[in-house]
Amino acid sequence: MTKSVLAPILLITIILGGSGRSMAQQTINTGEVAGFPMLGSSSTHATVAVNERGDLMLAWSSAVTINGTKTKQVEGAFLARTGTDSWEIPAKSSLWLLGEVGVTGTGAIERCHKPDVVSLGNDFVVFFPRIVNGVQTGAMEAVRIAVNASGIASLDAPSPGHGYVLDPDFYPGESGGMPDGVRLQFQRNNPAVAREGLAAVFYAHISRSAGDERDFDLRAATIDFNQVPPVINGPIVAASALPVDFSGTYPGGGMLLPDAVEDDFGNIVVAWEEYTNASRGGASDSGKLVVRSFLKSASGLQVNGSIELVGVDPLDRQRRPNLATSRADNSNSISIAWIDCEQDGSDPRTRYGLLDFVGGTINFNDANFPNWPTVEEQRPTCVHGDKFRAGVSEHVAGGTSKMIAWSMVNGPKLINIPLSGYLPIRPALDLLENQTHQPGQRILPLSFEVDFTNSSGVHFQRIFLAVFKI
Repeated sequence: MTKSVLAPILLITIILGGSGRSMAQQTINTGEVAGFPMLGSSSTHATVAVNERGDLMLAWSSAVTINGTKTKQVEGAFLARTGTDSWEIPAKSSLWLLGEVGVTGTGAIERCHKPDVVSLGNDFVVFFPRIVNGVQTGAMEAVRIAVNASGIASLDAPSPGHGYVLDPDFYPGESGGMPDGVRLQFQRNNPAVAREGLAAVFYAHISRSAGDERDFDLRAATIDFNQVPPVINGPIVAASALPVDFSGTYPGGGMLLPDAVEDDFGNIVVAWEEYTNASRGGASDSGKLVVRSFLKSASGLQVNGSIELVGVDPLDRQRRPNLATSRADNSNSISIAWIDCEQDGSDPRTRYGLLDFVGGTINFNDANFPNWPTVEEQRPTCVHGDKFRAGVSEHVAGGTSKMIAWSMVNGPKLINIPLSGYLPIRPALDLLENQTHQPGQRILPLSFEVDFTNSSGVHFQRIFLAVFKI
């Protein structure tokens, strides 16, 4: 990491060394951290995106109790960019309830949780699942946050608290129902023509459950907001019978979390995890990460290339991939970061590198991420720009969680982000480059969650945001 990259991050760590701004603040500036109000009692699984105007959109899952049942709803916050380096913080009354909790005719509780937010240019789209507790079905939904030239946002949804239904027959099983959205900006073989208002979502639908064995289908659907009402295509099955088996009780959270980006030629590149127990007939348990490139066509998605990434030990699980790319780098390359851990989830380590594409061949260039000994490095997220590769991951030692940032200069160089007074987890990161792609002008919003215990001993989580300028 060069001084030009180090200096802004160091400045941020100094500013964030105090308690941060109060919840009553009206703006957040680069180099500051802010906590968000919430409509529910506890907020988790935040995601953040920045649009071409520099506005920010956050979405998260929030806990509520309905008729004595604990459940989830999806909330969102829009932050208009008010100056070069400042954003408006919404009051609690200005938060959006994107996916509300509902009670079906049978009395079962509908819960909406674990969203993903994607910039569509100036607008944003938020994807989230709606699941009925105790019932083997649910739905995948989407809402749009439309932003006009004055930075005023409005919600585009069929009804309050409900999204446009992309998949009316979706059941995540143990996949966690964690969708990943991607803007579909370029046409195949005509990447000079950019499109607005079109996005796709990828998610795991359970197809088989037997003992410790689980199979999932990777589903995909698209939504086009250029028409009223928006046009939905799908869902389709992009890949079927993906094995992710249990090792005892692990994984306890989401089992299959896909991540997708669009490359420079308009292809969709998707990464996901697989884990196969020896009970299926293999010599031993084994884990891998799959990265696959798909051609978009009128008939759906066609496989354009694939690569499998494994750990040093074939028993290791390869988990929670995160992809990032940019057309500004003049290279059809993609950054990838993920967790390499023991089959029971212990000793998590960050893996990081670059993917490049030669014809139908995908190559992985390992950056040899310098994991610290006796430290858990996990949940990495990365960004990718012109002459800029960077990321953030959790850094847990002795029960204390920190954030580690890295940037690529002849290999990843690490720097601590000591958010003093907080124990941050689940980072999400996005990148906005200025038109000249010059250092010192990049905007990187970072969302994360923090555990708290109130004076009554009640445990809860809250969403925070830090904004970097590098």
